[in-house]
Amino acid sequence: MSLTYNNLSYYYQTRKKPLLALKYLHRALEVELGDFNTPLARVAQTKLNICAVLSSLGKHVISRDFALGAI
Repeated sequence: MSLTYNNLSYYYQTRKKPLLALKYLHRALEVELGDFNTPLARVAQTKLNICAVLSSLGKHVISRDFALGAI
């Protein structure tokens, strides 16, 4: 399910709808954090994707927090 949400996010990013992209990335992260079998690399990638969208919206402080969380 998280992969589907990530794909939807990518679609909305390409359509210049960052708020919808962010909505689906947060859903993907919820699913990933709720499943203990999710590889940590996937969680980190989703956090970095959130970071990129937030940065494009000018929310650099929150973006930085997600980048640090990915590390």
